[in-house]
Amino acid sequence: MQTKGLNVHTWSQEEKNQVKILMQQAETLTITISTPLMHDSDPLTQELKKHQQECSELMKKIQERWG
Repeated sequence: MQTKGLNVHTWSQEEKNQVKILMQQAETLTITISTPLMHDSDPLTQELKKHQQECSELMKKIQERWG
């Protein structure tokens, strides 16, 4: 995928499946971190929430580019 870049139509089916799986994992992580249990002031929780925000932004960019 890295060598073929943004030309999605040149990706193999396996590469497309890998991206789909990564997107699903990012979405699951985002949902998990957003649960009420994750709303405390623990430093690790705050770090996870920051990572969740970054994943959300990445998901938006992926959806905009490859919808």
